Amino acid sequence: MPSTVWKGHLTFGLVSIPIRLYRAARAEKVSFRHVYRTAPAAPEHREPEPAWEPPPRQSSSAPPPPSKAAKLLAMRPGGGSQPIAPPPAPPVETVERVRHAVLSRDDEAPLARSEVVKGYEYEKGRYILFDQQELRDLAPETSREMVIIEFARLAEIDPICFESSYYAAPDRGGERTYALLLEALRKTGY
Repeated sequence: MPSTVWKGHLTFGLVSIPIRLYRAARAEKVSFRHVYRTAPAAPEHREPEPAWEPPPRQSSSAPPPPSKAAKLLAMRPGGGSQPIAPPPAPPVETVERVRHAVLSRDDEAPLARSEVVKGYEYEKGRYILFDQQELRDLAPETSREMVIIEFARLAEIDPICFESSYYAAPDRGGERTYALLLEALRKTGY
């Protein structure tokens, strides 16, 4: 199940419906770590795998069908009653993660993370500095209420407004009211 992005109430007039928002689209990102090789990987020798052959078909007068385990053993090249071995693991190189050091520009000595602050360059070479608490205070408080001010038809909304899309779902206790609102919107085309 997708994780909840926001939880609150959808309100209009005297109606209040508990809802949850879920992301409808998610940017697919692949994260890589910076690593370096510590030892060269040795080439791994692999035996060629024998070709797979399907088991022979049985006639209609044959005994009852074999069990699932017997089918798996029969599918194994050469048949047999030995357990099927897992495939060999791919070769793995020995690597270590890269550690990033923050160096000062003058003597290139490493700096402690506590010495590094964030700044905004408002002119060439001039900065306004912010500490962590000031940056936290800049974030706006999120509301627990989404107010419907006006209903609109989909064709009336500029597509530029659809920067992010979400699914809204009723929370506990709001299922019937939410379904009623959804049905009214469908019937009226809003």
